[in-house]
Amino acid sequence: TEGMIRVPRGKFLMGDVNRTVSLEEFEIDIYPVTNRQYKRFLDAVGYAHMPEHWRDGTYLPERTDHPIVNVNILDAEAYASWLGKRLPTEAEWEKAARGPNGRIFPWGNAFNQFNCNSRDLGLRSTTEVTQFPNGASQYGCFDMAGNAWEWTTSNVFPENAEAKVIRGGSWANSRQEVRTTNRAYERSERRRRDVGFRCARNVISKGE
Repeated sequence: TEGMIRVPRGKFLMGDVNRTVSLEEFEIDIYPVTNRQYKRFLDAVGYAHMPEHWRDGTYLPERTDHPIVNVNILDAEAYASWLGKRLPTEAEWEKAARGPNGRIFPWGNAFNQFNCNSRDLGLRSTTEVTQFPNGASQYGCFDMAGNAWEWTTSNVFPENAEAKVIRGGSWANSRQEVRTTNRAYERSERRRRDVGFRCARNVISKGE
């Protein structure tokens, strides 16, 4: 569940209106950050907040490769900076999910309930991040539809820095809500059992 994908610089179609947006090259995690990875971070840095679903500080071994949830944006940013990474912007997240040609779902334009962990599958909980290879995006990112919402650094309302955009939908969401263009928002400090994250980073050119 390690590794990053390089997304080349250039244009892509963004949002329900398919407006053309240009982005520099960047890298993004292939998978959402897992419980196993997050525990490594907690153990290494002695981070103060233990996720709520690790009851009484106990860690659930059967869910080691499920996405970490119950983390707010500060928790996610602390993890990312520990690895020399950052959280993606909303535009970066969407390009990695849609590809350059504006796919409605990461795998294509037709919904397939067996390609992602959405409400249609009826599992009512997270799944391993590797479980849906047929749901990977054109660039090779897994789990960008369903399983857990993911934090981005983008603000929803310019006047309110506390409301951050979350993307991707979760196990509790309908096929409409796991589309690559669907957006929701959450307060930065909030921790939810259906919101996690993946990391991104800038690509340093050889001349720098």
